Amino acid sequence: MAYQIRSVEDYTFALVNFSVWLSPAIVLVLFRDVCALVATYAAFILAIFSGRVYFAVQFYAFRTNSVGHGDWAWWLATIVGMISVAVLVVGLVIFAIKYIGGLKGQSQTDDVV
Repeated sequence: MAYQIRSVEDYTFALVNFSVWLSPAIVLVLFRDVCALVATYAAFILAIFSGRVYFAVQFYAFRTNSVGHGDWAWWLATIVGMISVAVLVVGLVIFAIKYIGGLKGQSQTDDVV
């Protein structure tokens, strides 16, 4: 198993890591109508996938691990994940403001009629 969870700190570590690494997929699902955002994420995901394949082929072909502390694909995935968390927070705040504004506008029209 990749994570051996034995304490609350381990749960927190796993939750933070998985939320950062999976946040680009969540952004793509939630904001699939925004074409520029989808295209930008597609370019990043293609670069990350290509880097992972490159290092996997290098490892299996030559049996060497050329990178000790993470390769550029790992760093790019982490950075894109952190940016995605920020995009999610901003998007959800905008959605909440629009939703609350819609409720407020709806209650005002109900009073008039």
